[in-house]
Amino acid sequence: MNTHFLQGTLMFTTAQIMRFCLLMVILSSVELHATFTQSLTIKANSGKPVVSEKLLIGKKYRITFTGEFSIWPEQIGNGIDAAFVYGVPQSRIDNRDWPAAEYIDTVSGDTIAGFKLPMWVGNTKVFPNDSLLLQPGLFDKLPNQLFNLSNWTGFRMNGNPISNDTSFDPINHQYQIEVSGQDKELTFAIIDSVYSFADSILKEDYANNSGEVNVLIEEVIPYFVNICSATPQLDPNDPTKMKGIKVDVSVLVQSSGNRNILFDKNQVAIYDNGKFVCPDTIVCNKTAESVSIAMLFDRSGSMTDRVSKEDTSIRIDAGVNSARNFVSKLTPADSVLLLSFSDTSDINLDVNWTTDKQRVQNSINGFTNRLNSTILQTALHRALITAISRTKSHSNRIKAIVALTDGANNVDPLNEEVVINALPANRNIPIYIIALGMDTKRDTTLTDPTEQFIDSIRAEDNRIGLIKMARIADSSRGKLFLITNSAALDSTYALISKNIREQECCSIEYPVDPCKEGTGDTVRTIVIYYPFEGGVAARSTSYKTSCATLLMGESNPGDESYSKIITLNSDKKLTSSTFELQLKKKGQVRIELSDEKGKKINSMDIKNLKKGANAVTLSTNGLPIGKYTAKVFAKGIMISQHEITIQE
Repeated sequence: MNTHFLQGTLMFTTAQIMRFCLLMVILSSVELHATFTQSLTIKANSGKPVVSEKLLIGKKYRITFTGEFSIWPEQIGNGIDAAFVYGVPQSRIDNRDWPAAEYIDTVSGDTIAGFKLPMWVGNTKVFPNDSLLLQPGLFDKLPNQLFNLSNWTGFRMNGNPISNDTSFDPINHQYQIEVSGQDKELTFAIIDSVYSFADSILKEDYANNSGEVNVLIEEVIPYFVNICSATPQLDPNDPTKMKGIKVDVSVLVQSSGNRNILFDKNQVAIYDNGKFVCPDTIVCNKTAESVSIAMLFDRSGSMTDRVSKEDTSIRIDAGVNSARNFVSKLTPADSVLLLSFSDTSDINLDVNWTTDKQRVQNSINGFTNRLNSTILQTALHRALITAISRTKSHSNRIKAIVALTDGANNVDPLNEEVVINALPANRNIPIYIIALGMDTKRDTTLTDPTEQFIDSIRAEDNRIGLIKMARIADSSRGKLFLITNSAALDSTYALISKNIREQECCSIEYPVDPCKEGTGDTVRTIVIYYPFEGGVAARSTSYKTSCATLLMGESNPGDESYSKIITLNSDKKLTSSTFELQLKKKGQVRIELSDEKGKKINSMDIKNLKKGANAVTLSTNGLPIGKYTAKVFAKGIMISQHEITIQE
């Protein structure tokens, strides 16, 4: 009887598994595309539309807009981004080339509204408005066409401005939207028009513009392949040789809080050292392994506020009770680190890594009496950086950070990129942030103007803070939770605990060919493929072979891999990368260049190389910023491998 493995829409039988492995071998000679990615640049001084490739029906795409541009010669950047106009040079306003925020009637003293910035580029407000038209002498001449941002100025996708939805991030000039493919291209452009008083006409005006908007289009796939580690397994009879590889991997469902769905070795295909291999074994023990959790707790004075207008519970009381309950449900072998914070000078290591849960709970109990009510600052970013640093060094393989805060970060570093850059490269420390009471809705019941103003600042600060928290959580493969009802805290902590354990990597082992001494076979690349209905998710990593140890201390050029960093010139172009190659006899070599995912992007044959030292030059012209691997082959055998990093 055949054994069935059901996973989503994929079902494998024993015969299908054999065909699947055979198919992987056949596919080793062709290209596999994991996802659609396209990068476009829209220049502000062009005016010409830029067209994407077709977005296929049935697929979802994430579009990221970044960058700033200016439509005034006096200003470079900081003028307009993909969604908003931010500032106008005073000279433009003085020359009446652009509507000011307001005008003062010198006769009556009345204030007349103009354009208050920042303003969405799709805004349909017109200028001059009716009241302004009635003011004699305010302008020497008035255009016979009304100025309108929606028609005159800004970035456009398919002829329309992108939405000014509050999920966007105008602070960092980065915006993301998701669209469904319609088997059509997308068109992007920057429009700029000016009204000529002399000619009484509206005309295009691109000559004095500067800057650009970058557009990244990525296919949103439902699965993410995560590789925790890859380790050679040595032959017990000859420790100098390796017989196999153990790779720790998980397949995460991104729509379900990064839940690991890998449970069978035949769900994935492995490409190692130039060929597909079929896994031997898989071990997915999701309960036995202990985890390391760094807990962060906000002790700022605002924690004495109520959770929300609807929930009158005090934030500190609700937070303490739920955090204690969370700790009580960890296993005896789990390790916990406890940090609390308010401002930059008040980040405290309350309990260092320990398995003593009672000690952690006792410390949490004391937070109520340790609130910092004198300084209204929240150093969330600095506390997260501290937690990342301490969590990186812990020996447990499964790690996570769980932070509870009731306010946005408002002290240096203000930019969330600093936190994201502190994360480990393999993103194996997910950050879960519980935002307690950070409602972005304004209180419509307030009637006092001062209270309304303060409430509007609160709502805007929370909105921007949540955007930054979401970016940190997403970049770490964690999650942000907005809690406005204390009753949801316990279930949120329980969900976080479940997610942490379900992201655990499974251990897969498979055989590999032993490396050959003296061939430069010191580093190999692994690509893990997870096929699903409609696509393939993939991720790559590398490992050092057992031959790498044998090369330690030897200095023969060309015998071992090296890393080279290339800096782009002012035109953001580069021509070549040159490295030394040592040959035992004259002949021909072949060089293959692959990207970070293991995809071959270029190859070349070099003939008539001499015995001994040779300078080999590989063209890198036009390659984008990133990491690449150049493998050198002689008579089909890889003799060296070199890592190349291209940066600005």
